Amino acid sequence: MKKRVLSLTTVFLLLLSLLAIKTGRECLRPQAAAAQSSTRSLTVDVIRGDLLDCRGRSFTNVTERRAYCVVPTAAAPSFLRAANAERETEEALQNGMPVIVKTDKALTLPTDGCAKAITTFARYTDSTAVHLLGDVNADGCGAGGLEECFDDELRTAGGELSVVYEADALGRLLATEPVGIHGNGYYTRGGVMLTVDKAVQEITEKALRNKGVSQGAAVVLDVQTGGILALASAPSYERENVAAVLNDASAPLLNRALCAYPVGSVFKVVTAAAALENGEILGKTYCGGSVTLSGNRFFCHNRGGHGFLTFEKAMAYSCNPYFIECGVSVGGAALLSEAKALRFGDALDIGGGLTAESGTLPNLKSLNSDAAVGNLSFGQGELTATPLQIAALYNTIAAGGVYRAPHAVQGLLSRDGDFSPMPVEKETRVLSAETCAALTKALAACVEYGTAEDAASDRYTCACKTATAQTGTFDEKGDERCVTWFVGFFPLERPRYTVCIVKENGISGSVDGAPVFKEIAEAITQYDLTRTP
Repeated sequence: MKKRVLSLTTVFLLLLSLLAIKTGRECLRPQAAAAQSSTRSLTVDVIRGDLLDCRGRSFTNVTERRAYCVVPTAAAPSFLRAANAERETEEALQNGMPVIVKTDKALTLPTDGCAKAITTFARYTDSTAVHLLGDVNADGCGAGGLEECFDDELRTAGGELSVVYEADALGRLLATEPVGIHGNGYYTRGGVMLTVDKAVQEITEKALRNKGVSQGAAVVLDVQTGGILALASAPSYERENVAAVLNDASAPLLNRALCAYPVGSVFKVVTAAAALENGEILGKTYCGGSVTLSGNRFFCHNRGGHGFLTFEKAMAYSCNPYFIECGVSVGGAALLSEAKALRFGDALDIGGGLTAESGTLPNLKSLNSDAAVGNLSFGQGELTATPLQIAALYNTIAAGGVYRAPHAVQGLLSRDGDFSPMPVEKETRVLSAETCAALTKALAACVEYGTAEDAASDRYTCACKTATAQTGTFDEKGDERCVTWFVGFFPLERPRYTVCIVKENGISGSVDGAPVFKEIAEAITQYDLTRTP
């Protein structure tokens, strides 16, 4: 019995000892934990890769912003109050942890060193090229435009800015350890290099505003490469206030440069090209103000008629009957073949899947009468095209018959500066040099004494065409709404730039588009004189 009691007593004392040891360990755990240290980090900012113009100037991450890393000191709370920091930030600081504060306020750093200023960047600070570039959403993902099309590439080319510090196991800053700033690609970004020239883009957008194009678009192409130097749409909008325009009847979010419109007389060069290529161009022809085909009467914009016309004068005066008869002479099949070679009816991918509409091109079955062929010959009927397609058409004439697909992206730039070019559609000859020389001469006559003479300037020479396209829709007064076009290239002797302007609800191509073309061309000419190679 005594042995049994002794054994129980021993077991009881042993259990009591184990309990005491465990309780002691629990009491010591906070102190032990606090004594342990580890490296921790706080994210200051995450940045995407840059969108760069053709000369390496960035559209993004240009404007500096300021962030502050604040550590616990006696002066820190008053600094946070001056920065209007959130309550959670103050609580974290009170618990001994460093915090990040972002503010646009100009703050004076405390003398006790509790705050360290850090340079960050705003993604955008204006709305230049907003329709082309797009934006980023609240999650930092690309939203629209090239931002969305190259979302993965821009994420990879970016970086993260963080604060690194030594902390105890509870996350409290160890006062003996300094706070470090780690860039991790933040200041050595790669990105996407565009064909767009930032200065030309700004020139183009300004010209649309100055000349009252409230709803329309403008495109500027590089004749030698097909690269898009500017792509602008009106009206524009502010990236930071998209919600304000969601229900706007003028549709500011729409990229009109990639939308299809009725074409009108700018298509007459296709009719002329088909006739020239097939030896069917008309000689001197009489315009009496109208022409009747298959029981349908087509009027010239000059109801009194132009009288006898050569090809050059017919283009200069934009005579409908001349080109209607020319189109009927060459035939619907030849017209469609030429239009298809010049990419009418094709959706154009300008980079990463950002695509212009295909527009509409009649099929041969629908061109079942002289009237249908005649209607197409001066750009009416089912035909629609985008400003990009029309710019590419005239760019081909400027390039002597070589079609170069319009594109907006040159390639990708890594963080290390390695450049990977984007594949570009192979250029193709679609018109003879002789045909393009004849077209250029006729388009120059448009400026010399024809419908495009308002584009003439003593600063450059050019070849241009106007159009006023019927839409088949009418306003509240019963007047038909028209889409007006102006397109041309300069300088005439050695073309470098093609410019296309379209305006919704316009008056005429000469009234609406010529002043825009002139402002763009004069400004680009001056820019070329002043910029460094």
